[in-house]
Amino acid sequence: MKKILLTILFSFSFLFSQNYIDALSPFYGFKGSQSISIGIGNATVAGGQVIPEFTSNPANLGLQRFRTFELTYTSSEFNSSANNLPQSSFGTFSFIYPLKVYRGSIVIATSLEKEKEFALSYQDIDQNGYTFKQRNEGKIKNWHFALASEISENLFIGADIIIPYGQIDILKEYPNISPDTSGFTQNVDYIGVSATIGMFQIISKHFNWGISVDLPKEININDEFTFNDGYELGNLEYSSTKPLTIHVGASALFKYFNLFYETEWTDWKNMEFSSDDLYSSDVTDINEEIENNLSQTISHHFGGALHMPFLPLHLYGGYQILPEPHSDKNRNVISGGFSYLIKQQISIHGAYQRYYWDYETDNGSIINETWDQIVLGMSVHF
Repeated sequence: MKKILLTILFSFSFLFSQNYIDALSPFYGFKGSQSISIGIGNATVAGGQVIPEFTSNPANLGLQRFRTFELTYTSSEFNSSANNLPQSSFGTFSFIYPLKVYRGSIVIATSLEKEKEFALSYQDIDQNGYTFKQRNEGKIKNWHFALASEISENLFIGADIIIPYGQIDILKEYPNISPDTSGFTQNVDYIGVSATIGMFQIISKHFNWGISVDLPKEININDEFTFNDGYELGNLEYSSTKPLTIHVGASALFKYFNLFYETEWTDWKNMEFSSDDLYSSDVTDINEEIENNLSQTISHHFGGALHMPFLPLHLYGGYQILPEPHSDKNRNVISGGFSYLIKQQISIHGAYQRYYWDYETDNGSIINETWDQIVLGMSVHF
């Protein structure tokens, strides 16, 4: 009888638990799988010729003069008090191909990139007073298809068509009741479409600037719910559309060092939730929650690079301030990296980054949480 009551309780909670956090979750994770971009704190909108990777500005690709193949691998770990969650996976595969033209440049490129990683492991008390343990893990990958060109001297434009897809698996257990029967798993699948357009300009020998716009990104979500004893409650389909994001920044380039800055603006109040599986009144309520609980964010990305005078070695460092759209708190990120040219055509590179923030529990205690990532990769230039 107890199991039946719990099944009814959790089934009801699942069917009517979608809220603004579910709409936000596909866009809120840990970012990064490319060494140089991570190394300079993702301050890449004006990276230009310094960053032979996919960046926040597709116009940067127009400055690439060599065909480049890149492959990376990532290893990460989430830590919160006594809970941790390690993950490792393929990072990025990309290919940049400059076309031969009489004047200016035309560059085409494609990439399969791990854009975001989801990692969470904690224990808390739910709204019904039950103690639970929850573990979230997954990722979103992006297929990129980009084109960039120099339309006039020192002025570049670019466009990038993006197909995001991925999943997150959520395991929730109630150890004080009966872990074998009261826990459940949510398997959430994502697929969507988006695009980015951008412009990059060389102002002088030492100064560049760039701007790009991420067009609204729609993610279609399929949420399946299964109890630990195998009982399947069913699935719910809905979609979430992230509003456009504007990136603006500049770079200062000198012989032995570079400086980078990028700011990123998004008005999360304009995010939209929709579903044919929910009552229209529920959809309206969730969109009102978005307007009342989310805010606009302005993130800051700082980066620097040092070029060794007698070695083909480059060192990178970065710092990011990432406001949370659903609170008045920030996540901060420190990073560093390197690249080394082994031969004229082959380089190896790597990066490390740490996200860190404070989490306040329901009883008011503060927990320091972190997410650490190491990226290793190789590029071939020809």
